Amino acid sequence: MTKVELLPIGARFNFRPPAADPPVLLSGLRVVASSHTLGVTFSDFPSTPYPWAERVAAVEDTLGRVARLPLSTFGRAFAASGYALSRSLYHAEFAGLPTGPQLNRLRQTTTALVDRALSPAAYTANPHARLVGVGAACMPAPPALGGFSLLPLVEHVRGRHAALAARCLTGACPGLGSFQPPWALVALALLRHIHHAATPLCLLTARVLPAQGARRASVLVLGRPVPSTCPALIQLASAFSALPPPLILPSPALEPGPWCFNMPLWGNPFLPGATAGQSLEADFADLAGIRGFNTVGMAVRCCAAMTALLLTAPITPPGQPVNPAVARHLTLAYHATVLRGILQVEPAALPPALRSFPTALARFIALHPRLPPAWCAAAGVVANVPGGAAAAPAAPVVWSLLLRHLGWRLGTTVIPLLTLTVKQATPRHRLPRRLWDECKRLASGVGAPEQRRA
Repeated sequence: MTKVELLPIGARFNFRPPAADPPVLLSGLRVVASSHTLGVTFSDFPSTPYPWAERVAAVEDTLGRVARLPLSTFGRAFAASGYALSRSLYHAEFAGLPTGPQLNRLRQTTTALVDRALSPAAYTANPHARLVGVGAACMPAPPALGGFSLLPLVEHVRGRHAALAARCLTGACPGLGSFQPPWALVALALLRHIHHAATPLCLLTARVLPAQGARRASVLVLGRPVPSTCPALIQLASAFSALPPPLILPSPALEPGPWCFNMPLWGNPFLPGATAGQSLEADFADLAGIRGFNTVGMAVRCCAAMTALLLTAPITPPGQPVNPAVARHLTLAYHATVLRGILQVEPAALPPALRSFPTALARFIALHPRLPPAWCAAAGVVANVPGGAAAAPAAPVVWSLLLRHLGWRLGTTVIPLLTLTVKQATPRHRLPRRLWDECKRLASGVGAPEQRRA
């Protein structure tokens, strides 16, 4: 435990280490403003950018030594991946990828070494010293398809991020791993500082907005931006953006049951929004902002209570406005029964529009058909049994159940979320269709299309 340190997160702490000893201790652990590991500085607020020029120079030094060895093209590719590029993987994973010019330089010198046996110095002196044999786009492909299995640096680092985010999901849910790492629980607590309804599943529905004009790139969790002061959380929330949308695994089937009561409403891949790639909170941002209104069970209870209140009011003829006195009476009953009674929230905490019964009723009515009827029925059964919500499985247990039924289709293979590895999350470069077909044709020894027709 002597190597374990505590890093306060957030401007609220504004921690600065004392100028002299003794260090600040909390439960026997040293509290620090930053920590240095293998050349990478970990801190709460973004500090000086990582010195990638030094790291690129170290990688190029290794590439130069590999160029002097009597290796085949395949040998140079394996050496470049295992000995040169690997020197930058830890730093790229935790400090971020190098800038555009530095990244291009790494790609160019690595490709020149593999294809033309040029050292970085020789490539810099004369980039066109020898004719290109195999294009850089083909090098990450496997040898059976005409490539050399060269490590795709950017894709591999993103695969590391995705695998780390998958570990965060399983670590924040009980029963999915051998233990719950503290950093996964800290990540969940930080997500809840962004949005009160955040669950581990919202990492799967986070949206990455690219920079556009004066607007900087940002990551949205339940529609709210992740603060730029926490780069580690930004990396975690954007990790799955490099993968296809999550897939609901068909087997084993997810049968409705008491767990439906604590099914998350927001940031849930099982409840998509009207727009592809978005979840339900994108269409109901106003309802998602209500504290306590974050599960299918709460939605069922609130909708049932709203319907019951409507039945107590005099019938209004079609096309006629609701009597103002009746509307005021229903609004007061809505405040007492639904807001204070079920959600335990004060009306002042809601947007002005949702404080009115007619407006709130319209929003609840619009939400209800978007929920699977079988799940609503199962949640309704729980709400009516003795004990109510206390009889349902706890929310973290429901998260674990849902994660067991999620995965991705990567190529032709379906990968469960619980078993995602860095290799699976690293998309080997997808060749253009024409090159892909040509590589397969050459690998199989089949003649060109013109020759087959002849």
